[in-house]
Amino acid sequence: MTTLTRTIWPLLVILILGISKSQAANEDRYFVGPDRLTWTAGRAYCHKRGADLAVIETAEENEHVKRLVQQKSDSDAGCWIGATDAGHEGQWRWVNGKPLAPYSNWHHGEPNNLCHGENFAHMWPDGTWNDQKRDGSCNGWGLMQPVCERRERQVSRLDPAAAPLLQP
Repeated sequence: MTTLTRTIWPLLVILILGISKSQAANEDRYFVGPDRLTWTAGRAYCHKRGADLAVIETAEENEHVKRLVQQKSDSDAGCWIGATDAGHEGQWRWVNGKPLAPYSNWHHGEPNNLCHGENFAHMWPDGTWNDQKRDGSCNGWGLMQPVCERRERQVSRLDPAAAPLLQP
């Protein structure tokens, strides 16, 4: 198979199926872990797979992750996402260090630190966010599955593994 054929074939499949490039990228970018874990263990699960807990910076990303949570979560509490204020109470940041602003989708009245120590975010199946303890113990929700996100790698012409289509 020629390089041109390998390049064009996936694009034709995407066009034929009517899937936009961003939707196709999102399908490969996010995944839900199969087991209920603490927030910290969920993050470790993602790391072992070359990912981190999901960082949600737009309404479009939130909608995609919401659909994934609705399809894959086995809990009414939803899934862990990558926001925390464990570093400083009330200053929510994503696992990549960025603040949540300008986009956030907290459930009405959240975050509220109701059970003291609710420093970790999860997404409800309706797409809104809630603060929760690391083990999900506030109000008895329990452990949750993580939503992991693979970040796009920098494509380098010097790294054939990162850019297989650039090989002769």
